Amino acid sequence: MVEVPMRIFIVIFLFSIVFQAHAKSELGFIKYSRSITLHYGIYSPDNNNIKGDVLYFHGYGDRFTGHTKLFSKLNEGGFRVIAFDFPSHGKTLSPFFGDLDHQGFQSLSKMGQFVYNTKIKNKKNLFLAGWSTGGLVAIRTIQKNWNNIAHKVKGLLLYAPGVSVYPCVGNAFCHITNDTLNHNVALDERPIKPKTPLTRPAFASKLLLNAHNSWKSNLRDIPTMVFAADTEEDEYVKGDKLIKWIKKQRIDFEQNIKAQYCPGAAHELDNELDRLAGSQVRHNSLAFLSNLVGNAINFQNGNCYNF
Repeated sequence: MVEVPMRIFIVIFLFSIVFQAHAKSELGFIKYSRSITLHYGIYSPDNNNIKGDVLYFHGYGDRFTGHTKLFSKLNEGGFRVIAFDFPSHGKTLSPFFGDLDHQGFQSLSKMGQFVYNTKIKNKKNLFLAGWSTGGLVAIRTIQKNWNNIAHKVKGLLLYAPGVSVYPCVGNAFCHITNDTLNHNVALDERPIKPKTPLTRPAFASKLLLNAHNSWKSNLRDIPTMVFAADTEEDEYVKGDKLIKWIKKQRIDFEQNIKAQYCPGAAHELDNELDRLAGSQVRHNSLAFLSNLVGNAINFQNGNCYNF
């Protein structure tokens, strides 16, 4: 007599968990142009008490759903995350003229701003975040002030941004692989598309050009947090050059640029093993944003250190 109600309770409890998990995120498609339908995601805090919006740009060969651990951590502190798959990436539909080779960094920035402006009605303080190529998109968005956005952005989160990239990234065949991105074997089966920048030579050349031009101007006076991987472990971004770029940016606005170096950590910092970087990078990302909105959170000490 007791088993049936208990089973019903368990089913209802599990259903409520699934429902709440789904309620936290909105994944869908939005028509951007005749040739591009963007796959987007909006990850919101449980209680809908939103302190800020984070527009996130993913990396080359990547997709936004690969960074939900980071998004969840930011949600814990009241930050809503808006993300989308680049053309030729993830689930975004971009045949023919929508292909990545027909896009530039400005168009990627505008796509992100389009998703944000179209899907978010009750806008909050805006922050930009990006990993690798996405970090470079965020940087160039501010430096070029595309769509007059710079004055709206309250802070930047950059994860191994591509300010100086290797001509041949990943493995010896210039292929992006999960085992060169991080040391987390649990992620080894994730799909990667495109597998190499060599299949999109026009975009690859634009990437190199924007990396070069990112040294020519500064990030204005926008508070910025940069996470750098181990210079010997990062197979995508030249770590020593990234450190020089950070120091160059600090010439004009030193007090606004925080940076952490993570020994032993590979390129994909937010998904790296926790003992190397993962949990600390996620926590300190939240601490950085929280402090900017007046909700003081201590930075976590661990493998990564300030420089």
